[in-house]
Amino acid sequence: MENEPEFNFLNFFSLWGYLWFLLYYFKFIDLNPSILYIFLIVPIFYLVSNVILHMKNDSNKTLILICFFISDIFPIVYLIYKNDIVLEFKSFLLAIFLLFIYLLNLKKKKIDIDNIYSYYIFQKRLIN
Repeated sequence: MENEPEFNFLNFFSLWGYLWFLLYYFKFIDLNPSILYIFLIVPIFYLVSNVILHMKNDSNKTLILICFFISDIFPIVYLIYKNDIVLEFKSFLLAIFLLFIYLLNLKKKKIDIDNIYSYYIFQKRLIN
């Protein structure tokens, strides 16, 4: 990749989902984020498996796996453990709305999802 994509937390949809999970966990909102994690389960495990299989063992791999665990895996495990997997229509609408806003944000900034994820997960050294 020739140009380094601009780093912005808003460019990573997992963090949008994690923010929703935190708002739900701390009871600021009643809308359960489990529908979003059902949508994200395949991309999450795809990215985690690619990190595990294709990155060498170093501090970057460890950091990325810790971030994946905190922002993606922990909320899923927590919701399953608490038997709090609820598929509500309001939550579905919010998930679709968040995805729509996320995609509009990327389109407005002319960001390619594949490039930003592959760059920050597989190419960029987060820890030197």
